[in-house]
Amino acid sequence: MEQHFSGNVALKAILAREDGRVLLTRDERDGGLWEIPGGRMNVGERPEAALMREMREEVGVEVFVTSIIYADTIFHVSECETMMLVVYEVALSSPISSLTCDVREVAEIAWVNETEYQRYTLFEPLKKALDIYFEKRR
Repeated sequence: MEQHFSGNVALKAILAREDGRVLLTRDERDGGLWEIPGGRMNVGERPEAALMREMREEVGVEVFVTSIIYADTIFHVSECETMMLVVYEVALSSPISSLTCDVREVAEIAWVNETEYQRYTLFEPLKKALDIYFEKRR
């Protein structure tokens, strides 16, 4: 008998500056691992709207979604659950926006290029999404 997926949906955003560097964030709650900003979709939210909300909450910027870069199901070890992960490419709604990080969720940020991000300890699915993103940009 089939069993349908039931679980959380994590939405992440690859945000790049004009120089091609992408934003990484680090949250102390995740053991200090680096990731790309985003979060979980609430019941009744559309995915794009949830991601835009998460970007406002975490880094204080308005964005618009341009495309899906990567999607997969992942097992979140610390929460012992399988979740759907969707990574989008986003752009700032206003090019003069500046980040205002919520210190409860973002302990540190880094803007990294195609070679630099590989030196950071990232969740493996997010590293894979960045690999795909940078490959697409070549």
